[in-house]
Amino acid sequence: MKTALVTGAGRGIGLATAKALSAAGLRVIGLDLGFPQGSNGVTYDLEDLEGIPALVESLGAIDVLVNNAGVQTAVSIERYTEEARRRILRVNLEAPVELIRALSKQMIERKSGRIVNVASVAAFTAHTDLWYGVTKAGVVRARTASK
Repeated sequence: MKTALVTGAGRGIGLATAKALSAAGLRVIGLDLGFPQGSNGVTYDLEDLEGIPALVESLGAIDVLVNNAGVQTAVSIERYTEEARRRILRVNLEAPVELIRALSKQMIERKSGRIVNVASVAAFTAHTDLWYGVTKAGVVRARTASK
């Protein structure tokens, strides 16, 4: 049975993706800051970039990575704090790259695997949250750069 890792699987698109992959017959490991009561998953803060290699090692073989997790502050650029800027860059852009780096090694060894990066229309158009748009454009670019 193939295994998928879905980030941001506690709600929204990530939860729907995890359910769809499970219904398709994959074993799904959901990753999020927290999960609704009655749901299972791995609780992890993707801002902890340094812990990603150990996290990946603890999960075993992963056949599909869905980089879905994201944060959006939705404040004007004048009100953006340094902490908020740092968090959105780490979670939305740097963490997906670190997950790709950590998981691609085992996928290359097996000569099999899929990586899906979830972006947003904010990558292509003006958005009220400047840093959100920047991070989503980076995710799109990461996909095209790896081809």
